[in-house]
Amino acid sequence: QVTKDGIQALVRGCGGLKALFLKGCTQLEDEALKYIGAHCPELVTLNLQTCLQITDEGLITICRGCHKLQSLCASGCSNITDAILNALGQNCPRLRSTLPSGASLDSSGLECTTPNYGIVRTT
Repeated sequence: QVTKDGIQALVRGCGGLKALFLKGCTQLEDEALKYIGAHCPELVTLNLQTCLQITDEGLITICRGCHKLQSLCASGCSNITDAILNALGQNCPRLRSTLPSGASLDSSGLECTTPNYGIVRTT
C-alpha cells in the first residue's frame, strides 16, 4: 500500500510527473492528494480507481494545482459528491473525467460543468 509519506517523497522528487496510477490504494487519503496538487502541476493523467478513502476535499486540491489534467479515473470512489464538479469545471478545462458509479451526483451538479468538460459514468 502506498502511504501519504510515500506520495510526498515521490512528488517532491519528481515534480514533473505527467501520469500517476494509484488504482487500488485503498488506504490513500486526502492528505496524499494535497501533496500531488501542490507539487505536480504537469500532471495529465491520474488514476484513483478504488481509492476508497478519498473525498471531494482531496480532489478539489488536485483540481486547483493540476490544471493540465486531462484524464481522471475515480471509479469506485464512493465518497465523491456534486461538490467536486464546480472545481473540475473551473480549474481543469481539458479534463475528460470518469466519475464513480454510485457517487452522490445529481442533475444540479452537472450544471456546474463547462462546455468542454465531459462526464462519463462507469458501472
